[in-house]
Amino acid sequence: MDSLEDGLELIDYKSAKNPVLPESDTVDLQLGLYSLALEQRYGKLLRRMSLLFLRTGGRVTYEVTYEHRRQVEAVIGELACEVLFGSGG
Repeated sequence: MDSLEDGLELIDYKSAKNPVLPESDTVDLQLGLYSLALEQRYGKLLRRMSLLFLRTGGRVTYEVTYEHRRQVEAVIGELACEVLFGSGG
């Protein structure tokens, strides 16, 4: 993790021989979860997450938006309702 002037950058080191970028839905959920967790722990906003591929030296950076956080909060809310009230099925 790196500290930026306006928040944090999370660096995820990947060592796979043949790296594959995750699906965008997976990245969106991951960014939102990391954002919530890091803000609670450090009191700073996650601004970006970088995947650093050790074998190739490649780097992919994702900017974190409010929408990532909102999406995760919605998923957590839905799961909480299912736990509390059942899935209705």
